[in-house]
Amino acid sequence: MIKSLRFSLAFAVLIFGHAALCEPIVVLEYRGQGFQNSTQNLSDNSFMIDPDYTSNHVILKGQSLGHIINEFYAGSGLDKRFLKLAIVTANPKAFAQGNANFMFAGVKLHLPSLNEIQAMVLGKAHDESTKHSGQSSDRGIFFFGG
Repeated sequence: MIKSLRFSLAFAVLIFGHAALCEPIVVLEYRGQGFQNSTQNLSDNSFMIDPDYTSNHVILKGQSLGHIINEFYAGSGLDKRFLKLAIVTANPKAFAQGNANFMFAGVKLHLPSLNEIQAMVLGKAHDESTKHSGQSSDRGIFFFGG
């Protein structure tokens, strides 16, 4: 009886052990509040204090859009991927072919306020100054799919 139990246990380990080794391992990461560094207090961010606050920044040689977002929007709790879309949409001439990875050095970026980003999502012009700045008022951020 013990021999048959050992044999069935060894057989089960061989069959099911091999199947367990073939399964992929998935590691999930929880990034906390948004995707940004949470060391800065949310009350310190000018964009969060005033939803109409905007800023300008001249792109330096070798600077990436990620660096600019970390400098100005750090601690805002906004998703960096979403901010990249909003900044590229607000500054189409600052990026080669609308690609966030190809910025032109020396160009002044308009960093949109939270209300301007919301207007982009809704497909509306935020105010009259955006209509007359040479940018099309029908530009917006659109999401397709599920």
